Amino acid sequence: MIRVERTTAPPESWQDLCLRDPHATLYLFPRWTEALLRAYPEYRPLYLVAVEDGRVAGLLPMVRRRRFGLDQYLSLPFGGHGGPVLAADAPPETVPALARAFARLVFSPRVIRFEMTVFRPSASLEEGLTPDLGRTFQQFRTHLVDLRPGFDEIWAHAYDKNTRNCVRMAERAGVTVAEETGEEALQTLYRLHRDQARAWPGVHAHPLRAIRAVRDTLGADARIYVARREGKPLVACLYLEHLGREIHPWVIGTAPEARPVRASHMLHHTVMRDACERGIQTWDFGGSGGIRGVEFFKESMGGRPVPVLRCFHVAGWMRRLRRGPVWD
Repeated sequence: MIRVERTTAPPESWQDLCLRDPHATLYLFPRWTEALLRAYPEYRPLYLVAVEDGRVAGLLPMVRRRRFGLDQYLSLPFGGHGGPVLAADAPPETVPALARAFARLVFSPRVIRFEMTVFRPSASLEEGLTPDLGRTFQQFRTHLVDLRPGFDEIWAHAYDKNTRNCVRMAERAGVTVAEETGEEALQTLYRLHRDQARAWPGVHAHPLRAIRAVRDTLGADARIYVARREGKPLVACLYLEHLGREIHPWVIGTAPEARPVRASHMLHHTVMRDACERGIQTWDFGGSGGIRGVEFFKESMGGRPVPVLRCFHVAGWMRRLRRGPVWD
């Protein structure tokens, strides 16, 4: 029989569960929660742990934020993927038990927002979540690029013709891309990210301290690349790597001058080539919020759609008070 425990201390088996669960990307591993808690000290960790006969069958990690006596529960923010982590031999009732426990927690007048985003959910996992959370489902997708064939194959057969032309255009315009380190690289990324966010209603930039905390927590797996023209930064992005097998563009900032010279194409092109050379297997572009233009860009660089299931709720009165982005 499954028993679900609510705790602020994660089980010791968390890392091992993630390593054995094929759906567990970077954003479900302990170090991402560590990075989140350093980046946003107002978050508090919370875990729903499914236990059977004294062993952990599944885990639902999340963070909680309380303000003015009102709560938000997020599994997990700013990464795109959360939801349950399951043992390989978890009994079928594990997911329904975690879903019921999550629903009891979040369906409360004091909870103004909750979110749980599940990467590439299996049919059985979605079925297990449906009875308690189905009315909150939103179907989204991320885009993955399979890097295993090697960069020459990606350039020739995964990129579309227009993208190859955009890369050549950037080269002719003198756009160069390099990995940059230290405080200056961080400041460059933050300025571009902050200025771009100001142009998008309802979108807030990550604070500098948050970007720094994520970079410092992930160490060598957090790389900042900058695209420049005549020394001026046009695009910068913090890429997060995991276990030497996956890479995620995380925070990005783009100047208005970048688009005419296709600097964004050149940036991702260069980083993808470097990732292939390091033997990384999967490029995860992350969610697009259902914005077709963003999805088209990812598909033009070889991204293939993969389903993401989002359980999401914002209290009606809060929605009326805020200017939210389209995916809210």
